Amino acid sequence: MSRDDAGHETPPARPAADDRVATDLRRWQRAFDHAGIGIALGDASTNTFVKVNDAYARMRGYTADVLAGQSIADAYVATWRARLAAFLADADREGHVVFEAEVLHRDGSTVPVLVDLTSIPDDSGRPASRIAFVIDLTERRRAEATAQVWARAFQQADLGIAMYAPDGRLTAVNPAFARQRGYAPEALVGRDVFSLLPPDERPRVQAGIALNQDHRTVESVHLRHDGSVFPVFADVTAIRDDAGAMIGRVGFFTDLTAQKAAEAVRHEAEEALRRLNAELEQRVDERTARWREANEELEAFAYSVSHDLRAPLRGIAGWSQALLEDCGALLDDRGRAHLDRVLVEAARMGALIDDLLGFSRVGRVPLVFAPADLTAVATRVAARLCDAHRDRRIEIAVAPGLVAHADVKLLDVVLTNLFDNAVKFTARRDVARIDCGPIDGEPGGFFVRDNGVGFDPALAARLFAPFQRLHRASDYPGTGIGLATVQRIVHRHGGRVWAESVPDHGATFFVTLPPAP
Repeated sequence: MSRDDAGHETPPARPAADDRVATDLRRWQRAFDHAGIGIALGDASTNTFVKVNDAYARMRGYTADVLAGQSIADAYVATWRARLAAFLADADREGHVVFEAEVLHRDGSTVPVLVDLTSIPDDSGRPASRIAFVIDLTERRRAEATAQVWARAFQQADLGIAMYAPDGRLTAVNPAFARQRGYAPEALVGRDVFSLLPPDERPRVQAGIALNQDHRTVESVHLRHDGSVFPVFADVTAIRDDAGAMIGRVGFFTDLTAQKAAEAVRHEAEEALRRLNAELEQRVDERTARWREANEELEAFAYSVSHDLRAPLRGIAGWSQALLEDCGALLDDRGRAHLDRVLVEAARMGALIDDLLGFSRVGRVPLVFAPADLTAVATRVAARLCDAHRDRRIEIAVAPGLVAHADVKLLDVVLTNLFDNAVKFTARRDVARIDCGPIDGEPGGFFVRDNGVGFDPALAARLFAPFQRLHRASDYPGTGIGLATVQRIVHRHGGRVWAESVPDHGATFFVTLPPAP
């Protein structure tokens, strides 16, 4: 402050009116330039932009100087221009109008905006200019869209959803929550959420939620409108404001009725399965005991055959041979033929006893599993058979790479019987052809195919039964034990054997064994 001649302080001189106006204009200019809201000044007579601020220009992807002089109508989406003309007319008539529209961005996209438009008249009262305050609604529209999605999810979810205040008063529930309990949604709003639990459940659930106020899961039962109860799994989360104060909770409620019913069915099925397993174990034990008993009887029978039948059989063969040698001269041709027949039948009986003993031993020999080279075993068996039948043309082809997990010694028995069977039933072919190869899709599986006489497919099941023959012994000799032995060995390995044939066009035997590990 200045002082007068007497030394007293005097107030400063007031600025001139022009200075104040200039100051105000500078302030308004800075407000215009730096405002976060878009501001656009337009000429009412030409409907063009006079000046726009940076916020408005950025909203549309331009700089402010580029938009000056451009048509206001060109700023709007074509479908909005007719409505824009009506809004401008309303502003000129009423002085002010507010509306939502879509303006064009420089990249061709659209920007949703809220426009607050004021018409400014000249001294004669006619519209001279217009000023628009423009707010970009993009984020609000995005938030509204998100809110709509959440609202639809809330309304349409099959999961029961409820929001309630800190005191437990329900503030909103979705239709699924209400439907679970037999109410309309509006009938539940305002009720205490804990009143939907049976009285004896409330203290436990309330204590559980109080124990962890931010998040808690609890399984309980809820009441329906008709007084019945149903099992519920609840996932409850606290809702907090920006300051961290809890303003409510949201709970997601799953009706466990179907799940509990399924669990009960599953438990009943498991219990039934346990009882069935116990029964099966008992049956297995009983059958194992019977199998052991049968094996013991078979062993006793085999011993009897070996020791009791062989001696008289040797006597028959021996005395018949002695009779032929000592008294053959006294017999006519017919008598000697009868004795020859006795000797042949005795030899056949001996072979049958040997095969029967072999068949019984197959069931008693312990299995020794090991990786087995099927190709090598089949090749050795084929060589033995070809050497034993040098008087015949036998062509045997064994595929490479055949492997299995089996007892190698018993595998030799299986292949020997199958190849011997093929050699036997190709006896009337000029050239016997035997193939051994893999079964597609069956690791450890193989087949043996021949071009022999084959068999009637309707009788295939009899092939593997002991002593069952599909051809006359006079045509194709044998005891009927070989294929039964094959089946017994394969079954002991946990495999399967079967046969197919076209009569007079050969037979194919299929065997599956455990694959090599």
